[in-house]
Amino acid sequence: MWKQSVFVLGVIGLFAPGVGASERRFTYTYGSDVLNAGALEVEPWTTFRVGRDDFYSRLDHRLELELGLTDRLQTAWYFNWHATTKDETAARVTEFEWGGVSWEWKYKVLDAVADPIGLALYFEPSLATHEAELEGKLILDKRIGDFYTAFNTVVEHEWIYENKGKTEREVVVELDLGATYFFTPAFSAGVEVRNHNEFPSGGD
Repeated sequence: MWKQSVFVLGVIGLFAPGVGASERRFTYTYGSDVLNAGALEVEPWTTFRVGRDDFYSRLDHRLELELGLTDRLQTAWYFNWHATTKDETAARVTEFEWGGVSWEWKYKVLDAVADPIGLALYFEPSLATHEAELEGKLILDKRIGDFYTAFNTVVEHEWIYENKGKTEREVVVELDLGATYFFTPAFSAGVEVRNHNEFPSGGD
């Protein structure tokens, strides 16, 4: 099943005091940079989803705790949950769902500034009460002067066991591309393209 590409116009780092190695430039696309050894960051995420034929409102939340282990390796814990309000046949229903935890590992192989191209490997297992997931990313990026671009190839394998006696499998393949320009050390603006594809078990 194909989902249309999503185009995101990003204005990143507007209030940041300076350009640091751990700053995210895009919403979906990751860079090869990692935290310095011993550095710790807390990063909350909230995504608002709306716009179906019937009433639909959803807030996705993710709280990330990142830790730099070495000058090339970082790890992170994610805590995931969401709330949804939508119209069903007879009533408007609000649901809360705990999305489980995720454990990220990212290893920087090559640096986006010092080397011809930045390269990092990313692995993230996730576990909730109703599903499990393994996600891998190949991260490529490059900064030349004030211009920065990044590309990710993402593969996910999900096991969903919401229904009694049945485990559903799904493979997700995603391509992410972002490009941004630094007008000042604390202000950049860019464009991101995301192509997200889901392949349910037995589907095309």
